[in-house]
Amino acid sequence: MSAQACDGVRVIDFSRGMGGSIATMVLADNGADVIKIEQPGGSPERKQPAFLQWGRGKRSVVLDIKTSEGLAAARKLVMSADVLLENFRPGVADRIGIGFDHLSTINPGLVYCSITGFGTNGPYSAIKGYDSIVAAKSGRMNWVPPWQREGPVFESLPRMTYGSGQIAVQGIIAALLAREKTGRGQHVETSLLQVATAHAMGQWAVPLGKEKEASERFGARRPGVSPHKQMTTGYQIVQCKDGRWIQMASTSVKIFRHFMETLGLEHLYEDPAYSDMPYVFPSENDRTRVHDLIRQKMKLKDSGEWMKAFIANGNIGAEPYITTREFIRHTQIEANGLYFEVQDPRVGHMRQVGPIVEMSATPSRVQGPAPDLGEHTEAILASLDKEGPWRKNEPKTVTGGPTPGLPLEGYTVLEMASYYAGPFSTTLLSEMGARIIKIEPVFGDTMRRIHEVSHKTIQNKESIALDLKTEEGRQILYRLITHADALMQNFRRNTWSELGLEYAEIKKINPRLVYLFAASYGTKGPQATQPAFHPTVSAIAGAGVRMSGAGNPPMDSMQGDPDAAICAATALMLGLQARERTGEGQYMETRMIASGSYGTSDWFMDYEGMPEEPLPDAAQTGYHALQRLYQSADGWVMLECPSQSEWQNLCSALNRGDLLEDDRFSTIESRREHDHILTSELADELQGRPSKQIEETLLARDVACVSADDTTWGRFYIEDPQMQENGFRVQAESPVFGGKYHRHGPTLSFSDMQTRTGAPSFIGEHTHAIMAEIGYTPSEITNLETSGVIAQTDKWA
Repeated sequence: MSAQACDGVRVIDFSRGMGGSIATMVLADNGADVIKIEQPGGSPERKQPAFLQWGRGKRSVVLDIKTSEGLAAARKLVMSADVLLENFRPGVADRIGIGFDHLSTINPGLVYCSITGFGTNGPYSAIKGYDSIVAAKSGRMNWVPPWQREGPVFESLPRMTYGSGQIAVQGIIAALLAREKTGRGQHVETSLLQVATAHAMGQWAVPLGKEKEASERFGARRPGVSPHKQMTTGYQIVQCKDGRWIQMASTSVKIFRHFMETLGLEHLYEDPAYSDMPYVFPSENDRTRVHDLIRQKMKLKDSGEWMKAFIANGNIGAEPYITTREFIRHTQIEANGLYFEVQDPRVGHMRQVGPIVEMSATPSRVQGPAPDLGEHTEAILASLDKEGPWRKNEPKTVTGGPTPGLPLEGYTVLEMASYYAGPFSTTLLSEMGARIIKIEPVFGDTMRRIHEVSHKTIQNKESIALDLKTEEGRQILYRLITHADALMQNFRRNTWSELGLEYAEIKKINPRLVYLFAASYGTKGPQATQPAFHPTVSAIAGAGVRMSGAGNPPMDSMQGDPDAAICAATALMLGLQARERTGEGQYMETRMIASGSYGTSDWFMDYEGMPEEPLPDAAQTGYHALQRLYQSADGWVMLECPSQSEWQNLCSALNRGDLLEDDRFSTIESRREHDHILTSELADELQGRPSKQIEETLLARDVACVSADDTTWGRFYIEDPQMQENGFRVQAESPVFGGKYHRHGPTLSFSDMQTRTGAPSFIGEHTHAIMAEIGYTPSEITNLETSGVIAQTDKWA
């Protein structure tokens, strides 16, 4: 068998739930020996169908770490490990006896990764970090008006939890790479609240002294991206003749024209005033008229007919709203093999989410089905006495030389990408110290014109502006490649030769280069060259159906680009890790549709007898009585109460012993059976109390319940002390903003090393310096600039 990126890495997994499970699934898929530590009775996620997927390739050991015997066994396991992952609340691991400070003394090479909800400091650090609770408290449920009422919208997609798992993998690999230089492990931390900054595509770069104005501007909800609201002309959700909905994404003048021609509305372009649609219209009445014409045209054919026409055109962004179960059979999922077929001993033949990245030299593969509870306890514990306290990948003993101050210091990554999904992936690496050189056209990346998003995708990077359509420009690219460790690009496949990006040729220049194509639909199948966009991937991934609530028309869930960026960053880290293991570079490919499947991986699977995916209620308040938004006397609160002990604490805090004694509510199963009755009981109980009182009362009994409508994400980002006390909002300086400004902090922190929060660069700001660095003389630089092959400017766009 071929080598894998994480061969020989042993991971001890103490985590619970989706985020940690996805992190260790990715590591196991890439060769790591993952030992999952489960409590007696099993981890909570075993009750979900997704455990059969998330647990694949891992070994299960049952330990009661609250006992001295269990704790001693856990510590002994840790002595044999490279990595430990946990997601306890801050301080809990220390109290149990498995905190970083203690374990690093018995295993100095240990990379110890923690995922929290709100971070380790600040007023909310002790609140349970359930995805819905973090979303509610940070204002992320108060972003768009719901369908049938006033108030917040239940966040049914665990996007922060999912993202935390991917970010954790990135931090773990960065720390392993740093360990090769220092000989030491370290503590790596991330949180759901940090990951929320990655999913919030707006930068919210706020100049110092302008906080009050920005808070007011960001305090309002954004317009609803749903069929019953007015939408941008480029992004529309339209209904077809068969009643099904299609998400349109025609966000450029060129793509929109293809769309209008396919609809038979090309006659509008006879009037020059319409030539810049979808951005410019003669008047607002004309914009509304075009909206109406589009809707009328789309009603004339079934969704399948329209999709066939859009795919045949090849230049139109569009996808139907489907369920996660339907997505696993999507044409492009099939064509690109973005799934694994597994024979599970419990459910039989099973189709599961595929690899996060296709790797040509060190391919991912499933090591086996999810384990039975405690299946490996006896064998693993017995082996510890034979193995002794060492790791297969013993860190090098490092002597002399400078110690790196940043985890990815010394790595150079070339970026050739636009929009968000590609460029933000390298932003994540730049925060860990990688040198990112952004190669953009001489007129600048078109993303620069979308200011609040582009700042976020260009910060921490050097910019060189080249005309790659010229031979001289391509020769500059090739010189850059000889000095690089990795290259990431997201151009469509049919432009590679023109831009000099064919991997077969680039490999000849630098065989150690990690080459990532951050694709949309992949390189195979009928939609391989079709553009994909933020909302179209959300539509087919099942996210839009889930967000909208049972029986409602769909909503754009706004997750496609951030999910893709986070996955591409994970892929780059796996590629660098594989390069250090094998000494060779390779071709790699991520797909936005594959990252979408990871974002909904709690239901992206299929086997005979699999339960139906649940949807939130039509009012968009939640899944059931104990995971739900409730109206209070003065607003709304979010309650999440998943366990029996939390249910008991809830009843006690509300002085409702009668609910505890009621047989209809005695177990999780019986509570679900009588959910509508319990919902009514709790709604009556909570609607007479103010939100603040409810929050204080229930949090005092360790029941997760917080206000859900007293802020918005933008206001929380700017004003809430939780952001600043944890370094999730920091200061930077840039002439783009006239000096100092606020920006989001890094998504990871490291105990022994720093992270970086630099400013964005201007178009080609570093062109001359980089050209000189790779061997061009001053006269050559002047000539190339005069001929338009290169550019250096002090312009943003």
